[in-house]
Amino acid sequence: MTANRRISRFCARASLAVVAAWAVTGQAADPTELVAAIRGGQARPERAVRVSGFRLTTGMGVVHLDDGVLVPADPVAGRTVEWVFVGDGRAYMEPPDSVERAQMELFTGAPVLDERFDRAVFAIALDAAGDALARLPRAGGDARVSEAAALLEQWRSSPERRLIDVEARLLRDAVDDPLGRSFFCGYFRGRELGRFLWVVDPLAEEQVIVGRFVTAQLTDQERRRAERHLEREQRRGKLIGLVVDDLGIWDTWLSSSLRGADGTPTPGTTGVEPRRYAIDATLDGKQLELEAVARVELDVLVDGLRAVTFDVGAELVPLAVRDGDGSPLAFNHSWGELTVLLGRPAAGGSSLTLEVEYRGTPFERVASGAYAQRSPLGWYPHAGSVDRATYEVVVRWPRRYQLHGSGRVVDQGADGDNRRWERRTLDVRSLGFSFEVGDFDTATGRVGDVAVTVAIDRLGQGASRSLAAEVLQSVEGPLAYYQSIFGPYPLDELVLVSCPRSFSQGLLGFVTLSTTGIVDWDVWSSLLGYEDRRLLIAHELAHQWWGNQVGWRSYRDQWVSEAMANYATLLYERNQMATQGEQRVGLGPTSGWQAELARVTIDGRPVESLGPVTLGARLNSSLGGNAYHAIVYKKGAVVLDMLARLYGEDAFLDILRELVRIVEGRVISTDDFLTLLERIGGIELDWFRRQYVYGTGLPEIFYDYRIEELGGGRWAIDGQARQQSTHVFRYRVERRSDGALDVSRRPEPRLDVSDSVLVVPFQVGIADDLVAGGGVADSGAARSFLTGRLVLRGEVSPFRLEVEQRPAVLWLDRGGEVFGRFLASARWPRRAALQRGVDLAMAGAFNEAEALWLAAFDEPVVTSDEEWLGEELDVEASGRVADISLDIELARLYLDRDRLAKAGQRIELARKRMQRNDRWRFEHELLALEARLAIRAGQPDQALLELRQALERDPEAASTEVAALLAVACRLAGQPGDWMAACRDARSRGVDLGPLECPAE
Repeated sequence: MTANRRISRFCARASLAVVAAWAVTGQAADPTELVAAIRGGQARPERAVRVSGFRLTTGMGVVHLDDGVLVPADPVAGRTVEWVFVGDGRAYMEPPDSVERAQMELFTGAPVLDERFDRAVFAIALDAAGDALARLPRAGGDARVSEAAALLEQWRSSPERRLIDVEARLLRDAVDDPLGRSFFCGYFRGRELGRFLWVVDPLAEEQVIVGRFVTAQLTDQERRRAERHLEREQRRGKLIGLVVDDLGIWDTWLSSSLRGADGTPTPGTTGVEPRRYAIDATLDGKQLELEAVARVELDVLVDGLRAVTFDVGAELVPLAVRDGDGSPLAFNHSWGELTVLLGRPAAGGSSLTLEVEYRGTPFERVASGAYAQRSPLGWYPHAGSVDRATYEVVVRWPRRYQLHGSGRVVDQGADGDNRRWERRTLDVRSLGFSFEVGDFDTATGRVGDVAVTVAIDRLGQGASRSLAAEVLQSVEGPLAYYQSIFGPYPLDELVLVSCPRSFSQGLLGFVTLSTTGIVDWDVWSSLLGYEDRRLLIAHELAHQWWGNQVGWRSYRDQWVSEAMANYATLLYERNQMATQGEQRVGLGPTSGWQAELARVTIDGRPVESLGPVTLGARLNSSLGGNAYHAIVYKKGAVVLDMLARLYGEDAFLDILRELVRIVEGRVISTDDFLTLLERIGGIELDWFRRQYVYGTGLPEIFYDYRIEELGGGRWAIDGQARQQSTHVFRYRVERRSDGALDVSRRPEPRLDVSDSVLVVPFQVGIADDLVAGGGVADSGAARSFLTGRLVLRGEVSPFRLEVEQRPAVLWLDRGGEVFGRFLASARWPRRAALQRGVDLAMAGAFNEAEALWLAAFDEPVVTSDEEWLGEELDVEASGRVADISLDIELARLYLDRDRLAKAGQRIELARKRMQRNDRWRFEHELLALEARLAIRAGQPDQALLELRQALERDPEAASTEVAALLAVACRLAGQPGDWMAACRDARSRGVDLGPLECPAE
C-alpha cells in the first residue's frame, strides 16, 4: 500500500500551522504577537453592523446574509478577518459535475447545497468583501449581538478550525503572501444540516471544500483512555499537539478546483515543488530519537511567494530554519505543519533552498531489537503537492543494529560515539525515501540483473527462522514476471524489509512488509482473513511500476496505482502460480469483492454506492469506514480485468508496457491514464469512464438459454442476457387519503446500461457419459468443460454458441470476474421469481407481482445442474434468504395496499425464518416494516418504542427508511424534543418530509 500524504487536508486529519508575519515595510514582525491576535482576539460588539440582503460570492457559490448582525473580532495587522453572524442566511452552491453532485446528495440528501442558517462565523481574507462588510451600518442595540462572543469562542476552540489551518491562512494574508489572498471559510449552523464548513483555500489543488467533521463517539471511559494514551505518547515526543477532540473523520460533501471563465478547472498550488532533499540524520538512544537537518532545494511556482509550508507530521519538532546561505528565518509550527517566512519574496520560476533543523521520535520500539516507523515517510519534512525528488541521505545509528533503506550506499563507516553511518543516494525522482533499523536476519540473491536483499525483523525471526529465505523465494517469481509484462525494473537493487506494523508499503527500490502479513499461516490464512503472503509481496512489488514509474497526480488518481497493483497480483496468481500448479494459501487480491461491495452501510446503502474509484480517501467517511479498500483495491482490480478482456489480455499488457515507457517516472491523472489507453489501444472508452471509473452501480445480468441438437454431432446453445441497473430508493412522508401519515419509497436506477459493454467468460459443462433417455450416468462424476468469452452489449444481448460435444449446463462469469451479478433464471428459480416480481411491482403490476411471489415458495431453490457440477452449496441457507426476501416484499406490497393483517403475517414469518447470520442483511428492513405497520395501525407509541429499543441494541439498523419512520413516530406520539432531532436526521439523509412540518429550534 502506497499512501498519498497530501490526499486532502480533510480526508486525513489535517493540522494547524501558524507563520511569522511580514509587514508592509518588508521587516519581519513578531510572529508571537500576530499569532496571539488571531488566536485570542475578542468579539467587538460595539463595532457590530446590521446586514440585510448582502451577497458574498465565493468558491463556486453564494452566501446570502438576508437579515442579521455581523460582529467583528479584533483586527489583525489593521484588518478585520473574522466575523460572527447571527440572523437569517442561506448558503447555496451547485456542484460542477455528476460525481460531486452525487456526493452532495449522499451526505445532504440533495444534489445542490441550499441551506438556511441562523449562525455562522466567517474567516475572510478577501479585501473587497471585508471592506464592504466594514462599511455596513452599525447594529446599535440589537439583542442578537450578545451571542457573538460565545459563538466566536466555540469556533476558536473547534477541531475544524485546527483541521483547516485557518490561522496559517489568515497570517499568510496578513503578510501579503499571494497564496494567503482569497482565503475564505464559513462555519455554519444550518437549520436542517446542522454544523458544516465551506472553505476556499488557495493552497489546495481543489480549493473549494464543503463538508463536516464528525467527531469520534467515545464513552467517558473511552475518552479517559484516549486522553491517557495521548499524554503518554506526547511525553515521548509523539502525536504532538493532538487532543481527543481532534479524533474523528471528515465527511467531504464537495471538493473541487475553481473554474475559469470557460469552465475549465484552475487548480490551486502550494507554491513550490521539491527538486532535491539532502538530509543528515542521527538516531540515538533506546527509542532511536532522531536529530536531523534537511536541506531542500525547491522550484518556485508562484511569483512573489513569501512563505513555504512543510508537512512535518505528528512526530517531528522543528528547531530552526535557515535559508540557503545559512541565515535564520522566522517560522512557526504546531501539530503537523511548519510554515517558514522567506527573507524576501521569491520570483516564480526561480529556485530556493531551505534548511530545516528538527528532532523527533518517528520510531516505535515494539520489542528488543524490533522497531518500526509509524509512518515510513514521516521522518523528514515534505513540501509540494507532487513531492517527487532525488535524495542524498546520511544516517547514523547505534552500532548494535542494522539499517536497510532506499537508495544506493555510496559511503559508510563508524564514528567515535559507537555509531555506524551510511551515505545513500537516490538519483531517480521518487515519491519518498525511507529506512528501517533493527536486528535483522538477511538473505540475498539476484533476479536477472537486480540484486535483491530481504531483511526480517526480530519478531519475524521468532515466527520462522527460515523466513528471509522464504520471502526471497517469493520475490523471484513476481519480479521476473512483472519485468516481462511491464518493462525493466528501473534500478539495479531492491530491498525488502519486514516491520512489526499493520500495513506494507512499496517505495522505489525499498519495500516494507507487515511482519504479520508475511508469516506463513498455512491453512488458517483464509479463516483468519490473511492474504496469501506471496500475493501480498507481489502487490507491493507491482508498485515499483504502478505508483513509482507511473505516479498519481492527486488523491483522485491514486486508484490507478492501487488497482493496477492488485490487478498485477491477479495476473501473477492466474498466469504464473496457477499454471505452475501452486495452490493459493489465504485470500487472493479480489477475494470476496462482491460481498464487500454489497455490504450495507449504517444508512442501508451498499458500500459500492458510496462513490467511484476516483474519490480515493474520501470514500472512508462516517458512512463507511473501510469503503476505500473495497472500492479502490477490489472494484478497481475487477474493472481493470474487465478492460483487459475488452482488449484481449495479451494486447492489454502490451498497452500497459508502452504506457509505462511513455510515462517514465512522472505522474499522471485518471484522464491521462484512460486517454493513453485509448491512444495506444485504439478503442474509445467514454462508456467505460462513465460507468466504471466515474460512476457507481453494480449491474445485474439475468440470462436464459436452451440447448438444441443440430445433428451431425453438433449442438447449439441459444440464449439471451438482460442487463439491468440496481436501484436506490428515495423516501417521502405522505398523507394518505384517510389522513394518516405513511412513508413511501420510489426507486431510481443507478446506472444506464444502454451502452454498457461486458466481455464475459463462459463455461459449458459437457455431458460425457449419457444413459438411455439422455440422462447423466453419474451426477457426481468429474466432467469436462469448454470455456470462452461472450460480448454483451446494451440492455438485451442474444447469443448463440455451437459446440461439438453435448452441453449439459452453461455458466456466465462463474468465477465472479466481471463487475456485475449474474443469475441464470432457470438454475435459481426462486431467486429469479423474486426479481421478476420486484420488476413487476416497480412497474405497477401489483397483482401479478403478488401471484408470482406466492408461487415462488414452491419453486426449487436450485436446479439439479448445479449439483451435477459438484458445486459446494448451502442450499438451505440460500432458500432461507430467498424466503425471507419474499416475505419482506409481500409485506411491503400489503402495506402499500392497506392489507395490514396480511402484512403483519408476512413480517412475523420473516422473523421466524431469520437466523443470527441473517440480521445484517434484513434487520433494518424488518424494523422499518414493523414500525410502519404500527403507525398504520394507529399505534405510534408502540412504533416509537420499538424503534428506540432496536436502535439502542443495534445502531446499524438506522437506515434511511427507519430515520423517516422515526420522525413520523415522534410527531404522532407527541415527542417534540425528539421530533426535531429526528426530522433533522431524516432530512440529512434525503428524506422528503412533505406534510411533516418540523418544530423550530
